[in-house]
Amino acid sequence: TGVQTCALPISDGAAKINMTVGPVADFYFAQKYAFSTGLWYTVKGVSYNIYNSFYETNVFVEKPLTKDEIKSNAAEFNLQYLQIPLTLKIFSDQVKPGMPFYIQFGGTLDINLAEKPINSVKNALVQYRDRVAPNSGVFGFGEANLLLGAGFEKKLGSGNDAFFFGLQYQRGLSEINRGGSFADMITKTNQLVIDFGLKF
Repeated sequence: TGVQTCALPISDGAAKINMTVGPVADFYFAQKYAFSTGLWYTVKGVSYNIYNSFYETNVFVEKPLTKDEIKSNAAEFNLQYLQIPLTLKIFSDQVKPGMPFYIQFGGTLDINLAEKPINSVKNALVQYRDRVAPNSGVFGFGEANLLLGAGFEKKLGSGNDAFFFGLQYQRGLSEINRGGSFADMITKTNQLVIDFGLKF
């Protein structure tokens, strides 16, 4: 994740390892060109570093931590998205017999299915949310990403079946924090994805 802060004393935290699963569909409109889409269930880990001055802001001065809350220097979330890729794949001549190389570019539309705070009692942003916007989420409806990728396909037999393996870089184009209560914080996600599966 990448975090830019305007007023809140927060910075981006450590990278997380998560998963993406779902079907991919390639629709060829020429011998070497295909429109590639699908439906992917994706979990994104979002992590923030929280500085001591965070608890000195007016929000916590007016409403101090309760006895059940613990001051923290971090905030972590698992965000569950439904990703809809809208990309173009361009295939090269075969590097080896039955193994074409491809590049992929386009974008994804991500719909936020759920957000799960890690350790709510010590999650600084959950504590902040409970004071400025109770019963709301920290994150908004969704986001848009740029997708760049490359990989190989290995043909299986004489039909269209193939095994594919590649790498994708997804860069967040829109910020994902909920407006209003979290206008002082801008979060954009970046992902490096190992992409593999079977094509029928």
